[in-house]
Amino acid sequence: MYRLFAFLLLTLCASGAFARQAMPGLRSMGNEHFDVIGLHSRSVSHVNELSALSIQIAERYLPPEGLAFPANILISLRPKDHVDFKGDCRISLAERGSVQVDIRWEDSMSLERCCYAISEALLVQYAIYNHGIEASNMLRSWTIDALANDIYLSLRPSEFIDLLKTAQETEAPELTEVLEASRSGLAVPNAAGYWLLQAMKSGNLERPVLRSLFQQAIAGIDIEGALTAAIGSRRPAAELLPLQTWWVQELSLMFDQEYEVVETMGV
Repeated sequence: MYRLFAFLLLTLCASGAFARQAMPGLRSMGNEHFDVIGLHSRSVSHVNELSALSIQIAERYLPPEGLAFPANILISLRPKDHVDFKGDCRISLAERGSVQVDIRWEDSMSLERCCYAISEALLVQYAIYNHGIEASNMLRSWTIDALANDIYLSLRPSEFIDLLKTAQETEAPELTEVLEASRSGLAVPNAAGYWLLQAMKSGNLERPVLRSLFQQAIAGIDIEGALTAAIGSRRPAAELLPLQTWWVQELSLMFDQEYEVVETMGV
């Protein structure tokens, strides 16, 4: 069965027709930015919808022209017997700088982790297309975490309370640790990227500024100076704060609020 899966995958890759092509034993589906292949139609359909949603969420922070990739991102859903890598997923480069993500597709794969795999593949492709292949390892990890949680919570808003509770019970990481972590190094602490993005929003940064900071981080740029300047422009000179102090204060403000969430009917 492994040989069949590998043969069919190679055949589709060679032909360039990942999506909507019927072949025995392999199901495929696609949208404007992703092609999804796997052995089960329902799984392929769900992941195709999830990947399309990831683009909708990403467009809050990224310009459409930056997402106009020359080739679609390929998502390969690999059952346990077809996995030859560690972890939830493996991201690799194909022709023309296009990205392929192999996802370990088994019962233990959660929606949250699937969102992370798709987000990582999307931002790696964005980094390569807009900044070159080297940028794929330089992009800051917090952007992946932020986008993945944004997507996940758009589908499971009730999970926000658990995310909030975990953050409230955990010591806040140093902001420099969150800002400096790159994809080639260690991941940011759990959901720290998401909370950084929310802190920027709650800090009333103008939308173009927030989008610029997000895009700079994908390019591998340390945004500490730009973030400090952006925050300073919103405060009188007498109220300027060290960035770490701003971070702690924003987290405290967010964590002390009362929230009401309603579960979505989405997949």
